[in-house]
Amino acid sequence: MSSKGLPSREVVEGPSRAPARAMLHAAGFNARALSKPLIAIVHSFSTVTPCNMHLRDLAQHAARGIEEAGGPRSSSIRSS
Repeated sequence: MSSKGLPSREVVEGPSRAPARAMLHAAGFNARALSKPLIAIVHSFSTVTPCNMHLRDLAQHAARGIEEAGGPRSSSIRSS
């Protein structure tokens, strides 16, 4: 599959996506990282309830696997 077929290309390709690329550059993504698929690891880690406390470790494990497979490094992008 070419990078053109990846949904994450809509986030970073084209002149209209310059603001998104700028935000990702500020978050630590360089041009090489932005050329790779963008992969989000979403979890509901919380220290409030014990049933979710293990999810951060699982997410970190998933991020290591993505990086070891050649994917972009994981980043903690949060909405405000």
